[in-house]
Amino acid sequence: MYKIYLSPSTQDKSFGVGEYGTEEYRMNMVADVVERILVGSGDFVVYRNRRGMNKDEIIKESNILKVDIHIAIHSNYGGDKGPECFPKINCERSNGVAKEIYKSLMSVYYDKEADNGITYNNKIVEMMNVNSPAVLVEVGYHDNIKDVEWISNSIYVIGEAIANGIIEGMKLKVC
Repeated sequence: MYKIYLSPSTQDKSFGVGEYGTEEYRMNMVADVVERILVGSGDFVVYRNRRGMNKDEIIKESNILKVDIHIAIHSNYGGDKGPECFPKINCERSNGVAKEIYKSLMSVYYDKEADNGITYNNKIVEMMNVNSPAVLVEVGYHDNIKDVEWISNSIYVIGEAIANGIIEGMKLKVC
């Protein structure tokens, strides 16, 4: 049985366009789906952050729990479109899970030509400071109206894609 820490965005001041609301609100909806699917699989014990926690508290809790993988779930901004995954650098398990999540998300994303892919960034505090393998998932852009519509209307599909990517990625034979 795998222990996983889900960390949906706690950014309650990060508003998307249109009727999106906050990043925290939408990503918690996605995390609810991911959690139900992972627990339902019988292969995962799921822990998760709570609204109002800051990054230091999230990192500390994840480290205390000694999870097998830490998954942060966010939506992005900056005028682009599409999913993107940021695995913990120099971690084979993180890279494998990130690839599976990205592949799964792109299988349900509306624009198959979007290709943000896997990005390596050693400045993402949450990814670099948890002891476990880790992946930050950006499901799409909350300042792009088409992505906002897709996210808002596809919460279950997105959550299912992330959960399936985690399940497949954790099956990979890596350290």
